[in-house]
Amino acid sequence: MTCDSLPENNGRSQIIVELQELATDVLKLKKELRQRRPIVIEFSGSPKSGKTSCINSLELFLKRNEFSVQVIHERASVCPVENKHSPMFNIWTACMSISGMIGTLERTNINCDILILDRGIFDACCWFDWLSIKKYMEKEQKEIVELFLLMKEIVDKIDIVFTFSARPDISIKREFTNLLTDKVGSIMNKEVLTEYYQQIEKTRKDKKHYFHKIIPIETSDIDQDTVGELVTRRTLETLRD
Repeated sequence: MTCDSLPENNGRSQIIVELQELATDVLKLKKELRQRRPIVIEFSGSPKSGKTSCINSLELFLKRNEFSVQVIHERASVCPVENKHSPMFNIWTACMSISGMIGTLERTNINCDILILDRGIFDACCWFDWLSIKKYMEKEQKEIVELFLLMKEIVDKIDIVFTFSARPDISIKREFTNLLTDKVGSIMNKEVLTEYYQQIEKTRKDKKHYFHKIIPIETSDIDQDTVGELVTRRTLETLRD
């Protein structure tokens, strides 16, 4: 399901009422039944597609509606590997995400309803596919890394993957809105963004059988409220189920 298939907006107030009612229903079930484990949601996607803003919105909604939420933030900004085209950059960031997920899920006295991964396994697979195509990563190396990343014991714990994407021109426009420079970066340039925009869909088709549910979200021509509504609703429905 994409955002294009969302029902016509009935107004912000009505959406809020519907989401609040759904949250209330889920909370009632939570009090009656013991949750098996936290719902794990991965947010993946192209740069400047609205992923981080949506995570912040979802986290705030859930916390204000009495759900316990933890976010494993992406570590790309603090990665010691400076070359973003190096496979080691994405191996490091993927391992940090997996480490955070396992560290949370394996705790004995865990108090968490929803665990959010700001980039994770699917996102890493997208980048490794792209790196392999660009000859930055050897085929054998990619296959070995994917055997680890797609291990059933790890992937099975991810209930939803939201894949955010935005057209390259939109991403670049958003990138430079509040910057005092017009120089492009090693990733934030039209060529790489175009290739990665296409790669997300290719990886989704190739790897979808590994994941429970992958929901693509194209954010180029819709507002943040519409994106937030879809993500929040699907999260609550999954938690309820």
